[in-house]
Amino acid sequence: MGWFFASASPAEKPAAQTSSTSAGDSSKPTSTIPQSKPAPSREELADKELQKFLQELEADTHPSSTKYNRVPQSPPSEPSHSSSEAPSIPETNEPLSSQLLPITMSCRDAFDSAFYCNSIGGQFMNLYRYGEARKCSDKWADFWFCMKTRGYPDHEKAKMIKSRYAEKERQKYGGGEIGKSSEDVWRGREKRLEWGEAFCQDVEEWKGEDDEWRKMERTRRETRRNGPVD
Repeated sequence: MGWFFASASPAEKPAAQTSSTSAGDSSKPTSTIPQSKPAPSREELADKELQKFLQELEADTHPSSTKYNRVPQSPPSEPSHSSSEAPSIPETNEPLSSQLLPITMSCRDAFDSAFYCNSIGGQFMNLYRYGEARKCSDKWADFWFCMKTRGYPDHEKAKMIKSRYAEKERQKYGGGEIGKSSEDVWRGREKRLEWGEAFCQDVEEWKGEDDEWRKMERTRRETRRNGPVD
């Protein structure tokens, strides 16, 4: 009857020790050192933004299911009566020419304009219109400025775009004022002319020789340009 109290076989002891060891190892907390990812450089951010913009251009040019999946399927909810009133327009002391400056900018139009400027057709148009080939750096600057404003809030973006168009107006027309009118050069009429009054001044008929007229006209222009000679 002594076999009822027989000890376990030697083969079972290592298995028990192995299971207890694994249980003890699993109970120990594992400490892992978090690896910090390096921050992307400015060039990488610019490349990602350009790639995203080109994908949007491709989606607009070639419609696909991906493009239309971005449109919400459910219609927008109708506004309540409290928000249906039109927002009040804030009063401003800016001149009308400044109020009419754009506050939005299309990055796609800016890209198309800059890309066309670098093409053969764009430079041919510059030759036809201005008589020379022109640089496209200002158009590319507009495109990159538009891409820069995409990360700003709407009100900040509107201010930046308006300021840029104001600076372009100053560079184009010169001076510190914006939106100069023709009255800076010509005197405005105070009353309406009747039919037959405009361009109806009598001109004395010239009866001399052509050389004499050219000499008189040259003298008149020099006097007007340099002032009367004492």
